Amino acid sequence: PDSVNALAQKHEELEQAGKIEFPQVSGEGVYVHYRPKLDIMQIDKKTTPISMFNKQTQNYGTLFLEPSGLTGKGLMTFEVAEMESNKYTYKLNEFFTDTSNFRLTNTAASEFAFKTTNVNSHVDFNNRSAKFKPNTGGSFVEFPMNQYICFVEEFTWFMDKQEIALAGNQVNKSSGTDPSNAGMDLKGSQFISVHPKQDSLNFFSTASIYNLNENIIYSKGVKYFNVADALLYPDSGSVVVEKNAKMRTLDNATIITNNVTKYHSIFNATIDVFGKKSYQGKGSYDYLDENLSKQEINFDKITVDTTGQTFAEGNISEDKKFQLSSNFDFKGEVTLESKTKYLTFDGACKINHYCDPLATNWLKFKAEINPVEIFIPIESPRDINNDNLSLGLNLSNDSVGIYSSFLSKKLRSSDAEVLTSNGFMIFDKVSQEYRISNKEKLNEQSLPGNYVSLNSKDCIINGEGKMDLGADLGQVKLLPIGVAKQNLFNNISSFDFIMSVDFFFEENALEQMADVLEKDLAAEPIDFTKVTFEKGIRELMGKEEGDKVISNLGLYGSLKRMPDELIHNMLFTDIKLNWNKESNSYRSEGKIGISSILKKQINKLYNGHIEVVKKRGGDILNIYIEIDGGAWYYFNYEKNLMTVISSNEGFNKIIKELKTDKRKYDNKKGEASFRFVIGTVRKKEDFIRKISNSGEEEETDQKDKKD
Repeated sequence: PDSVNALAQKHEELEQAGKIEFPQVSGEGVYVHYRPKLDIMQIDKKTTPISMFNKQTQNYGTLFLEPSGLTGKGLMTFEVAEMESNKYTYKLNEFFTDTSNFRLTNTAASEFAFKTTNVNSHVDFNNRSAKFKPNTGGSFVEFPMNQYICFVEEFTWFMDKQEIALAGNQVNKSSGTDPSNAGMDLKGSQFISVHPKQDSLNFFSTASIYNLNENIIYSKGVKYFNVADALLYPDSGSVVVEKNAKMRTLDNATIITNNVTKYHSIFNATIDVFGKKSYQGKGSYDYLDENLSKQEINFDKITVDTTGQTFAEGNISEDKKFQLSSNFDFKGEVTLESKTKYLTFDGACKINHYCDPLATNWLKFKAEINPVEIFIPIESPRDINNDNLSLGLNLSNDSVGIYSSFLSKKLRSSDAEVLTSNGFMIFDKVSQEYRISNKEKLNEQSLPGNYVSLNSKDCIINGEGKMDLGADLGQVKLLPIGVAKQNLFNNISSFDFIMSVDFFFEENALEQMADVLEKDLAAEPIDFTKVTFEKGIRELMGKEEGDKVISNLGLYGSLKRMPDELIHNMLFTDIKLNWNKESNSYRSEGKIGISSILKKQINKLYNGHIEVVKKRGGDILNIYIEIDGGAWYYFNYEKNLMTVISSNEGFNKIIKELKTDKRKYDNKKGEASFRFVIGTVRKKEDFIRKISNSGEEEETDQKDKKD
């Protein structure tokens, strides 16, 4: 016949080895279509599946029996698996298919635990295994119970172990499924979470095992994977994924953050990964100081902020003896932010010096610290108890007089700060000094700004900038600008500065005085090249304009036009002041430079004395200027009254002839009153006598102390 169609009660094929192999086949109630001329018999399952390979698998489709061998198509089932293909090629104990879909069920449930499509398959019943290779790069396998998919090169199902081994050795330079991995050298099969809350969390594994009994993916060879802005390096490259996309805690892992700058590395980390943009854990961090010495910081909290940036927080206790460098101890909180290169320290630091007269306190601060170039912010300094700290030179209200502080407490909170600074503190290794000023001045000391330093070896406080002598002189305004120094061991203080003096006064008298001084040809000129003078001018005018003034004075000896910043009742230069403990006053030493009076340029040195006295009954100012030939001017301020007198009767006459209301300052409510009157020669002589005898008294006092 051309063909035979039949309903057969039974169809059987016996195993056959040799050149042409046939498996064992047994079917009941099958439909048979036989074409003798082509020598092909088609066997279709009707009510029950066709048993094959000694009941190791069932065929729910069609078989084609030919002299060359047995082929088939349709659904084939195993104990816990099923496969679909349009063409199977069967051998004695194995079969092949170029294109198939494969699914595995969970042993304890009826739902699928593993699925894949469009794979080349080879099932071997001798080895009780099946190997699969995706036909295209876009093919993937699914783990429905784990809510993961995997792009894999090949995988093997071990039937008796109930395991699937997935392997991949391909180097993935970029991945279209995850742009964050673009350009990374990642090797292996790519696992991607399809959990709706994990934002396609993914990793590459060179070897993985999927256990069907546990429904767990065990992955090895995971070099690193990206979460938020960090790269996570699992210990030994091991990652385990449980049901519902839960990744097991990573122990002894490493975190590199961020994935672009790679500023920070956290080791020995314990990490819980929640998704592509979220993880949390704890770990250790090596802080490298300027000498590359390591100190370990423990971060108790590592997580991701709302912008997707990694940050970590830890605490450093005092007993850790942690140092930002050998010059700065630290205790408090420390924060890592992946977007910034350095750690942020929020706590307190303490400087290290050997100056016993100076107390050492913990300074509160918060700043990002570069270990190679440490800048500690100094602004209204406070200790860990939030008490005020001071730095620079202070003036006590009692017999102590001038004393130093350097991030330590003042003797009394009411003590005046003669010289202070703020900005940032650094340690200069060459000079062994702690220095405090603005960053610009710390880099270039010739720039304007207050500056204070402590030499940790010689125990000397140095400072420069605008000062406050701590004297309450009412309407008399003093602005000293220059340098100051105190030796902490002998408590000797010295000042070298320029100083403006302003007060309500008759300008005609000052102009007359300026004319006399300017005409004194015997007076020595001011040295415009002195550092103190240059610093003072820059402080008054700013660097750019100050340099112009200094240059013009050096070239021409005077200015064509007086800048407003230099117009004062009196502008002194070359004032050297020392604190006199016996008289409780600042006293000048040597000649006094007078730069200008009002708009009149003088620029000469004169004999004279300036004294600022601290008294309980009211502070006092004395200014005495002597001109060659015996002429002199004397100003005394005390208790809101300025008395003036001169050897120049013309000067005195101007003061005497002024009406009373012209000699009185029209003070506003809340302001101190002020008036000036003509003084007496005797008061001037008493002042000169006191100044002249002070040296002898001090010498006698020192001799008595020695004896």
